Amino acid sequence: MIFHEKMSKIEKVMKCARTAFSPCISQQGLQENIYRLEGLMSKLVQNDVKLQESLEIIDARKKKKPQESAPVTYIDLIQSSQFSAGIFIIQKDCKIPLHDHPGMTGILKVLHGCLRITSYDTDVPTLVNLPSYSIANKTVIEITSDDKCLLLNAVENNIHEICAVGGSASFLDILAPPYDYDKRSEEKRICNYYSVKKTNDNDEESLELHKSHCPFDFWCDDAPYLGPSVSHLADDF
Repeated sequence: MIFHEKMSKIEKVMKCARTAFSPCISQQGLQENIYRLEGLMSKLVQNDVKLQESLEIIDARKKKKPQESAPVTYIDLIQSSQFSAGIFIIQKDCKIPLHDHPGMTGILKVLHGCLRITSYDTDVPTLVNLPSYSIANKTVIEITSDDKCLLLNAVENNIHEICAVGGSASFLDILAPPYDYDKRSEEKRICNYYSVKKTNDNDEESLELHKSHCPFDFWCDDAPYLGPSVSHLADDF
């Protein structure tokens, strides 16, 4: 992949994402480009997207109207039929509740602060629309801006909860394909929320994930993206 010498780091990330998730790329090409994308994203820092300026806008808004402050703020970078990219800012002691990305690949890079991510693997991909899933594996990790990015796929780490630890935290998130539409099935691709429930099967206690409503105390507001322009890289193929 060739990058123009004057391209910003975030432009390179978005160009690589556009190539990686092109509908005409082979499976081998997809894996190779995801590997490149992970490498580029892992080098990003908050200054590359001028995050501090956005954080100052959010802080000023909180001070002016604290009662209207959302637990999570979303900064939109790119929305296309192939992938979406944005920055999530989670306030102190807040979280993005347990949710999924049906049949999607996700790549997450912490830009500031620390995140605790609790993930669940299921026996079947969440693109298979079921009211509940058996839990095959649970993992809990904490990552900071010093760590490499985290890859999520249709089976591993697909259902997860993301909490800010020790203060506010933010991360760049790339999802492919994006929510809302699945061209293969011509159905809406939506985000499902979950609760963890204990079950008893033959006197053995286990955990299951059950679909639930979005928690009443979770919502997002938005803030402007102030970093280098990337919207020109959202063109569909």
